[in-house]
Amino acid sequence: KGTREKIRQIPGRREERWREHQAILQAIKERDSKKAGEAMLKHLRNVREVLVKI
Repeated sequence: KGTREKIRQIPGRREERWREHQAILQAIKERDSKKAGEAMLKHLRNVREVLVKI
């Protein structure tokens, strides 16, 4: 199986990813670069954590 397929099988990850992306987009809409950067870093850390596990 490919990496994306493995990630799709992780319970709750799809919803978590959606919330992370929404937080990033909301911060961008608010023109809050600090908040956007923090949300992006959180997302990237979570992605890294998932990739290490699979």
